[in-house]
Amino acid sequence: MALKQPIIVLVPESFTVHVPDLPTNNGVRPPNSSYEADVAAVRETIEPPVNDGNEVFMLMHIYGGEQEAPRVLKF
Repeated sequence: MALKQPIIVLVPESFTVHVPDLPTNNGVRPPNSSYEADVAAVRETIEPPVNDGNEVFMLMHIYGGEQEAPRVLKF
C-alpha cells in the first residue's frame, strides 16, 4: 500500500485515517469500472466527516488525486 507510511505517522497522532477503495483499482484489466465510480467512492468517504463538522485534509497522489480534487473543491 502506497499510503502505509503516512498512516503509520498519522494514526499515533490521533488522526482518523480513511483510505477509500477505488472501484477501478480492483485488479481487473482493463478496468471494469469508471472514473465516475471512483469519484463517488471518494465523495462517500469524505462527506460524512465534513458533514459532522470535522476538519478534513486529504493526501492525494497520482491518479487518486484526479478523483479527489474536484470533490474537495465542492466542500
